[in-house]
Amino acid sequence: MIKIALIIATFFLCISLLAVGGGKAIIPELHHEAVGVRHWMTDKQFVEVYAIAQAAPGPGMLIVSLIGYKAGLEYGIWFGLICALLATAAMFTPPFLLCYGASRAFKRYQEMPWHDVAQKAASSVTLGLLFATALIVARGSDHGVAGWILTAITACLVAFTKVNPLILMAAGAVLGLLGWI
Repeated sequence: MIKIALIIATFFLCISLLAVGGGKAIIPELHHEAVGVRHWMTDKQFVEVYAIAQAAPGPGMLIVSLIGYKAGLEYGIWFGLICALLATAAMFTPPFLLCYGASRAFKRYQEMPWHDVAQKAASSVTLGLLFATALIVARGSDHGVAGWILTAITACLVAFTKVNPLILMAAGAVLGLLGWI
């Protein structure tokens, strides 16, 4: 039991430092660790946990609580809850402290020539990681050719038009209810 708690704490402490700009960028690594390396859950369970975390009120990174819970659940519900709290604390504390310090330093040196370059580089990396997140969630949803086509059309509409994403979500729900997806 102690070993799993140490693994959870160490993993989420380390990964949390990559999530400073936004947690969605680390979803691919969370998936890799929880599904591929540790086998705490399946692809389908990961997608379900991701959907629950996104639908729940509060920070979008509550997925770490659910991953921690699932990892600790092997030893009982109470240990699962302890692991959920441990994962959450390990995930949120380091970025909070790092962001606080970095924002103070970034503001102090905003006139330096490297300031804009660093900001553009971080934006590019984050965009790539967000694309990887979308790909993992789409792959894990197991929805066949029609689902992939709908995913591609939706992505293009969001990227290249001003269609409200809520309208697209409603249209996807209707297609799912009709059994077309």
